[in-house]
Amino acid sequence: MNLSFDMEIIANLAIPKNKFLNKKTSEIINESNDYDLKKMLNKIENEFEEVLVYIGNEYNKQVIKTYQDLKKVLATKFSNQRIRNFDFSIREFILMTYFSNPEVLKSLPIPISKDEISKKLEHIESRYQIKDIINSKNL
Repeated sequence: MNLSFDMEIIANLAIPKNKFLNKKTSEIINESNDYDLKKMLNKIENEFEEVLVYIGNEYNKQVIKTYQDLKKVLATKFSNQRIRNFDFSIREFILMTYFSNPEVLKSLPIPISKDEISKKLEHIESRYQIKDIINSKNL
């Protein structure tokens, strides 16, 4: 996938570089070759072209350090409904692309076995209820 400068800005603001994987979100997304995700990106680029151009222009003029800062900048130019639609589409695309990357999934500190989950749950007050749920699902 080949993200535009505007989309790279958005992706990196939406999910900042994490301590478990030393890559920018835009780099991770660019690694994807998934056909459906590419279609999703093309749809966003076509449907929100003026928003993306505005982001690219404003990013060079203003200090935009977070995704919330970006939304505030958009609020000066676009309607709330337009921003909500854009936000929903962007979040869906970024989350799907980011978490479909095997490298991202492997880097997350998520316990994967039933025993590891049970050990983690020992520190939770309602551990007995949760353990019963886990046991009933045959994990």
